[in-house]
Amino acid sequence: MENEPIEDERMEDQPDQVQQSPCLQHCREQLLQCDALCNIRKSIVASCQKAEEATIDDFKALLDDGEIFNLTELEGSNCDYHVFTDSILNSTTASNESETGNTIQAVNKPFVPFSVEEVSLVRTLACWSNHNVRVIGKISPSLNGFTNIWLLSSIGEEGGPFTIKVDLKLLKEFPADNSSVQVFGEMQFSSDSSPLILAKFFRDFSSVDLFYFNKGLEEVKKFVPHFITELSQ
Repeated sequence: MENEPIEDERMEDQPDQVQQSPCLQHCREQLLQCDALCNIRKSIVASCQKAEEATIDDFKALLDDGEIFNLTELEGSNCDYHVFTDSILNSTTASNESETGNTIQAVNKPFVPFSVEEVSLVRTLACWSNHNVRVIGKISPSLNGFTNIWLLSSIGEEGGPFTIKVDLKLLKEFPADNSSVQVFGEMQFSSDSSPLILAKFFRDFSSVDLFYFNKGLEEVKKFVPHFITELSQ
């Protein structure tokens, strides 16, 4: 009978010990932090969706403003501010369908084969469900003073040569001047409304017989949807 109070006292202390467990306390803090980050992310997306032409710059402005994101909320945590902002910019796209597009599509969508001529004729992406393309040509620097904007000229295309712009700003290493390459990138438009490919990566095609490669590609394209309803003339 004398032991009963001791047993009762231990039973009463057990919940407190569980509550004060460092492991559980750490998990609780992590869950609260994740919940706070999710709410911040939703606020940023909701604010950008109010604008008709929200871009990546809009997201950056909201983050840098400090009204939505407050660093004191993450004080003492392992969350890095730049890692957090980069994760938002990389996983969130603008709500509009702006054709000039400052956003970058995920590379998990297929890169559909196009000729340089086909890309040069595109005037709108409104009917495209996938902007990722791959194009073969001879690449060289442009003469407009922008080091990241290069020109891709067609090779062996009937009625050519045709030329389109390629933006290489995402590449760590540029291709050799006047080399034959296959560019994998996202269809966009430059400031003068001409078609432009934002290059994600490229393959050196200097050792490939492009005549036979293009013939084989034309056969493959018969079975690959282009995501185009019509080409503007």
